[in-house]
Amino acid sequence: MIRSFVFMFSRLVARISVAAALIFVAACDDDYFDKSHYEEIIGRAFPVENVAREHRWTIVDSASVEPLRYCFEDNFPQEGDYDFNDCVLTVSPTVDGRTVTLRVSLDAVGTVKQIAAAMRVKGVRADDVVPVAVEGDFDTDRPQASFRIIDTDAVLLPPSHRRTDDLVVRLFNDAHWSIGRTLERDGSVRRHMYNTVGTSATDSRIPHSAVRPAVAVYTLRCSTEAVAAAFVAGNMDVFIIENFNGTYMEVHTRMFKTDEVIYHYIASPSDYDDPYIWALQLPAEFLYPTEGTAIGTGRNGVFSGAYHTPGHSFAEWAADPVRATDWWQYPSKQMVYPSGRNR
Repeated sequence: MIRSFVFMFSRLVARISVAAALIFVAACDDDYFDKSHYEEIIGRAFPVENVAREHRWTIVDSASVEPLRYCFEDNFPQEGDYDFNDCVLTVSPTVDGRTVTLRVSLDAVGTVKQIAAAMRVKGVRADDVVPVAVEGDFDTDRPQASFRIIDTDAVLLPPSHRRTDDLVVRLFNDAHWSIGRTLERDGSVRRHMYNTVGTSATDSRIPHSAVRPAVAVYTLRCSTEAVAAAFVAGNMDVFIIENFNGTYMEVHTRMFKTDEVIYHYIASPSDYDDPYIWALQLPAEFLYPTEGTAIGTGRNGVFSGAYHTPGHSFAEWAADPVRATDWWQYPSKQMVYPSGRNR
């Protein structure tokens, strides 16, 4: 049984001094990173020995072409609050011969940080794909006050803007602008929480912003049907990019955790050879937790969080990837964002 499996890391970080917090940095300078101290502190809240190191953190068949929901924490490489709603994206692929259509929906933004996003298709060479049409553009009319994290207007990133031969699709530079398109009086982008705060919330610091998701549809033409057939769940590396300590960090699902697609930000991949996660790939029907609600915790056999049903809890699956694989179908209705309000 899980001795202590707790994903509410933000409470821990609040008690750590600024100096200690700096040990979590994993940028281009090894001087910022003290792995032993990192493990000592993080281990108090998250006993990594309870989690299988080969845990892929996905329950989606790698060959699936069904719609997928990607749920992110925004604090990499530091711990987050593990509500997995800082950026929520739904990607729906359709393959028809050599033509691939990708419908991308930005469903929620549960952070006040500027977040960019892109999608790599692992194993699909960029030279084998050309854009045919784009319906909608997340970055349309983006103001100058918003940072240009992905520094190109090209839909498919050119070689000069990627660290891989794989296809990379630019999604957006600023999640808040993409979904809210609202400015503050000083001309900056309004960074509300969008589609994460429940109607019962009373915290006046977090506006109850419920908006329609932002959607863009990309139609791509592949060189062969075999290339098009590679647009499956196991190859779809949807990731976000955030600024941390003067470095842009990419936040990937566990399968691609140490990959560098656009930015060089990891000095040593072995520093992250652990089961910690900041992103989940799930079926599109998944209901993400409301703001500040951990996706799931477990302590001495007592489960809590948004997915806590015994026998079907997130904590059980997190500790053993062959257990409770249907956990995502058992939300606590009071702890997940209402399913009909952002569809």
